Amino acid sequence: MANPLKYERIAALLERIKVNDVTFNPEPTGLFAPKLTPQGFLKVFFPAALGLDRALKEYDLPVTDYEGFSVYCSQQDNPGGNLYQHLNAPNGFWARSSRGKSNLTKPSSGLATFYWSLSDPDLELNEITLCTEAQALLSDNLIRHEGKEFQNRPEDVAWAQQKLNWLWRQTFPPWRYPK
Repeated sequence: MANPLKYERIAALLERIKVNDVTFNPEPTGLFAPKLTPQGFLKVFFPAALGLDRALKEYDLPVTDYEGFSVYCSQQDNPGGNLYQHLNAPNGFWARSSRGKSNLTKPSSGLATFYWSLSDPDLELNEITLCTEAQALLSDNLIRHEGKEFQNRPEDVAWAQQKLNWLWRQTFPPWRYPK
């Protein structure tokens, strides 16, 4: 059986992500989205494949059906700098995003994914790993896909770490987040 305090901490983090989910929250803090495991994805979108008679709602899943969360950047909240300024061009990424259909509450682009590692059987948070991919910059041909130039750029990593720090402080004010 999982240690309830440790399980509840991860559940609390997921609840804070839910409150700030980019698909539901149009406020500036709505930049997060949970990242399902393949098993969790099947439970939500293809329940019959698992022999379930109905789809589960994403936030009704247990903690073990998540592998982390994503962070989106918006026109108002992004790593900044000259490249991100180019996205403001009349036919730039932000203009195209605001004209297109999306299930997101505002023009935004996935930038970072935090993967967590939970211990068995305690579900204690062991580690958080960050990977960034500057999809909006790639979309506007401001950086290249070759050579992984769009991944883990220092300014994107620093911005994503600030978002994790903010999320962590909102969820667990007395504790620092893991490095």
